[in-house]
Amino acid sequence: HPGYFGKVGMRNFHLKKNQKYMPIINIDKLWSLVSEKTRLQYKDHPEGKAPVIDVVNAVSITFHAAVIQ
Repeated sequence: HPGYFGKVGMRNFHLKKNQKYMPIINIDKLWSLVSEKTRLQYKDHPEGKAPVIDVVNAVSITFHAAVIQ
């Protein structure tokens, strides 16, 4: 087998597949994790308060910002 001897790259002796995999959610789609009732409740909130959305239960945390025009 060619390339068997010598250093061919960094060795990973205890390989754990998908250890660094995280699904992606766009910030503009964040309201899709909340029910429609909750979204409408906070839409016209007089004090401008926003709900605390627990995204850990929905997906692993990786956010991507998108410019909304």
